[in-house]
Amino acid sequence: MSLPQQDLGGPAPETGLIQAPREPWVTRRDVRLAVVTILVLILVGLVLGGLWELISPARPRGYVISAGIIPDETESFVASDGRFAIITALAGLAAALIVWARPATRGPVAIVGLAVGSLLGAAATDLAGRLLGGGTTSGKVNTSIAALPLQVHATVLLVLQALIAVLGYGLLTLFSSQDDLGRPLPAGPVSVGSGDDL
Repeated sequence: MSLPQQDLGGPAPETGLIQAPREPWVTRRDVRLAVVTILVLILVGLVLGGLWELISPARPRGYVISAGIIPDETESFVASDGRFAIITALAGLAAALIVWARPATRGPVAIVGLAVGSLLGAAATDLAGRLLGGGTTSGKVNTSIAALPLQVHATVLLVLQALIAVLGYGLLTLFSSQDDLGRPLPAGPVSVGSGDDL
């Protein structure tokens, strides 16, 4: 018993299936908006650094010894870190909601822009608070320092904004009722294809 032979050299037959035009996985518009998101989050971080400096408690004094600095035993380090955590967590949540509110830009590039922008925004908040807060970590040995600089002491807090932003965006994605996240289809004519790409 022989199997029927197939002609593999000719063109594929028309199937009449209508295929929507293919949109690239990543568009220039997506990348451009992710870069804008990153830049905006850095600028917001600089502004939030000023807010953090305003609401933080007075910086503790320090005593310079040959091995480093001994800070006063106050709770201002923990209090300033706590305020930083609250500010950046709220910024991350707000950023996730704002990025999600634009259906045309939803997707993997948006969440990468959100994560990178939130990391850099938290670093900008720390930098601005440090620059605006004054204080110093240098002095002669066996002398007092009037005020130590404002800075994040629990460095894990520098990733909190990004963590909250990505988690918030991810939860919104999970609860989306549409598989395409509500992203609109590209405009253009519908073409008739050969069906080989199915």
